[in-house]
Amino acid sequence: MIAIVYGLFYGFFISKKLKPKDLISILKSSAVTTAVVMITIAATGALSNVLVRMRFQANVTDYVVNVIGNPVLGTLFLMFVIFVLGMFLDPTVLIAMLAATILSIGNSLGFDPIHYGVVMVIMMQVGAITPPVGSFLFVSCGIAKLPIDKAAKPLIPFIATIMVTILLSFFIPQLVVTLPNLILGGS
Repeated sequence: MIAIVYGLFYGFFISKKLKPKDLISILKSSAVTTAVVMITIAATGALSNVLVRMRFQANVTDYVVNVIGNPVLGTLFLMFVIFVLGMFLDPTVLIAMLAATILSIGNSLGFDPIHYGVVMVIMMQVGAITPPVGSFLFVSCGIAKLPIDKAAKPLIPFIATIMVTILLSFFIPQLVVTLPNLILGGS
């Protein structure tokens, strides 16, 4: 609400580029963009509901902890699963759906919860900007009125950089946990 008031104030009084006649088209454009976002979130909610009913989280936990067993391989598998799910599900939905699962897997494999959570959340964000659906990419392209195929190719170097950062963060936990430990007084 504050952003709306600020935007109107800025447009009418500071930049003086906004005119009352522009408000109708702005409202229509905002409604369309909001509808696209809400439809995307609703679809991801439906898919996550199906996955929950199929006991997806329990199956992933069992597979990573009991079948794979190796902390590094198990985590890499979990990162792959989260990446693929992130391409289709909104990160907010993924966090609600998988937070407890990720925490239990991380604890079972002997990882610091902050370290493991940060790595997994960044992985969810990468999935959200990756086609075919990538909710963040989809919404951004809708706002920019740009086809997804034209936006995806320029993202490749950024996605590669983030993937390298995720791997560094995973294999060098101090990159992630040093600051929280200093703030929280941990070791």
